Amino acid sequence: ALEAGANPNATYAGISMLNRALQHPRHPQGCAVRLIQHGASFTPELLLYAVRNRMRELTAALLRAGADINVQDERGNTALHYAARKNTAFFVRDLITAGADLEVRNIAGYTPLMLTIRFRCFRAASVLLEHGADRTAKGGKHNETIHAMCQRYHCRIDNNKLIKVPFIGKES
Repeated sequence: ALEAGANPNATYAGISMLNRALQHPRHPQGCAVRLIQHGASFTPELLLYAVRNRMRELTAALLRAGADINVQDERGNTALHYAARKNTAFFVRDLITAGADLEVRNIAGYTPLMLTIRFRCFRAASVLLEHGADRTAKGGKHNETIHAMCQRYHCRIDNNKLIKVPFIGKES
């Protein structure tokens, strides 16, 4: 129907076809992608939703349609923050390639790299480091350096990789 000229912004019972497509139990991405390809309107936050829910096809379609790569939610998180926190290296790489800001901070003061350290997201951290994320930044709730955060969360950066460091507790 879209190819025949159907309105991609049509609503049914007050709900847009795009929102209905995202509620489809089996193929939410496919239907939503087709609507976006045919000019369906979307909110800037849909990119955040797509990344949080690991919807790679939808994310790519939104970026091709001009979604704001650095849109922030009420906590200041961008799609890159969510991809980093979920340790989805392929999303991190896709978003960086699309122009995501590596150094944007959320309201708590964390960059995406800082979140990967805090939550020990090793694959995502490696992609951020390979693409030049600032390893000298300070931030987070303790205004710590990246080095101090690594010590706190038992890891270290070596050759653009975040490496686990064994925790050695106090002797009893």
